[in-house]
Amino acid sequence: MHLDEVSGKKRKHHKTGFGTFVYDDPAAGIHIDTSNITTLTIMSGHVHFTGTDKVGKHHKVSFTVDLFVTNTGSGDTFSITISDGYSASGPLTSGDVSIHN
Repeated sequence: MHLDEVSGKKRKHHKTGFGTFVYDDPAAGIHIDTSNITTLTIMSGHVHFTGTDKVGKHHKVSFTVDLFVTNTGSGDTFSITISDGYSASGPLTSGDVSIHN
């Protein structure tokens, strides 16, 4: 499973946003590219966040993401559930996760 980008740095010009999230699943026709991250929880080895994005011009969806990270960099897993019924999970094979205070 490929994760394009997660950036957890809170943007100063966004009062409620926690960063950006980019995810693609071309086989399923899913593309999320949003800065509307509404919740972010970081625990030891686990990142959980929720957010919203528009699909097309008028269809708004919400999503939930869980990322389990190992210290070794291998064995990381990722799952996403979208309010339109889509879900995917599996080992993270490529991508970038960046969390800044």
